[in-house]
Amino acid sequence: MAVPGLRSLRPRPAPSSLVDADDAALVRWTLRGESRAFGALYERHADRVFRYLHFRTRDTDLAHDLAHDVFLSALKSLPRLEHPERFGGWLMRIAHNRLVNHWERAANRFGGPAWEEVDGTDAMQPGRPAGMTASAPDPAPTADDRLHVAALLADRLSPVQHQIVALRFAGGLSLRETAEIVGCTEAAAKQHQYRALRQIRDWLELGEKP
Repeated sequence: MAVPGLRSLRPRPAPSSLVDADDAALVRWTLRGESRAFGALYERHADRVFRYLHFRTRDTDLAHDLAHDVFLSALKSLPRLEHPERFGGWLMRIAHNRLVNHWERAANRFGGPAWEEVDGTDAMQPGRPAGMTASAPDPAPTADDRLHVAALLADRLSPVQHQIVALRFAGGLSLRETAEIVGCTEAAAKQHQYRALRQIRDWLELGEKP
């Protein structure tokens, strides 16, 4: 999944030694000035960053723009990464923060809050700004495409449930990494995930449409 503007960061294909290296080694090589090492990191993680952002926004163009910003921000912030072996989770945190910032700026333009109360508690999680309508969903899936329908039904989940499902299944993060980004315990993230998947299953069994 190409992200506009990132090609300049990787002017030529990375050699096999870079492609086969782990994230920590690629981070170290990038910091030593090997631009192709960051290109290899981009190739490895671009798809899941885009999938996460698209899952959360349902807007292909916006997801591309945000992904572009995420990788540029990651490149600039790389010297501050304390644990290079955790690059993937760190990158997804940048993606999450970039999305929150986008919604906050949009809320300021539209004059509505960018945060929604979740599950009747005081915990605040990012949601769509008031006064804004959601982007049009992807074209309607066929009746047999339950997986695609389930992904679209996920838009009905609470903000925190939607965020956790997106990080886990679109972003490919572990429960621990997801909990760190969301700001809850791993047990709480697991419970939110369980409730979200059960809710989607119930909607599917009832024949609900996106």
